[in-house]
Amino acid sequence: MSNKDQSPENDPATENAVSKTQLKKQAHRLQDLAREIAELPAAKREVLDLPAAFEAAIEESKRITSHIAAKRHNQYMGKILAKCDYQSIEQQMQQDEAKNAHFQVRDAIINQWLEAFKDHEKELNAHLYDTYPHETLNELRNLIRNYRKKPQLPHSKKLFKALRELDNQEPLPPVSQLGVNLE
Repeated sequence: MSNKDQSPENDPATENAVSKTQLKKQAHRLQDLAREIAELPAAKREVLDLPAAFEAAIEESKRITSHIAAKRHNQYMGKILAKCDYQSIEQQMQQDEAKNAHFQVRDAIINQWLEAFKDHEKELNAHLYDTYPHETLNELRNLIRNYRKKPQLPHSKKLFKALRELDNQEPLPPVSQLGVNLE
């Protein structure tokens, strides 16, 4: 065997090995993920499938005030994540973000409907009667009437909630698709 055959480039064990740079990038990514998870509200963290050691580390991180100690503790939390199934945790967080983005879009459309009810009630009611069962719209008519009289908080909140329930049954279209111009 020559020296060339014994070099690290030809060693089959090193072909599948991960480089130091890749390991460091992975470690930094896990530290960032750990920081994100630690910053989540407790209710959102409970939904995630986190190991008990990681939850304890989050509680401990709240007591750390020193910058260097916090940095070291963040590295420790990243190491804990590396030992568990962090991909599924990351996927759960992405699904939650997508769900929140969907609700923000739907809320914006419902707010358009609220604004449009002030001046274009007939066109919007016509669409509602064509799309939804008439039994569900009776209460909505009363809410619309009260909202037109006083477009302040209690009435707007009730109407928003009723429109969200309709939107959950079948998505409301943007008012611009119904030929209503809000400007």
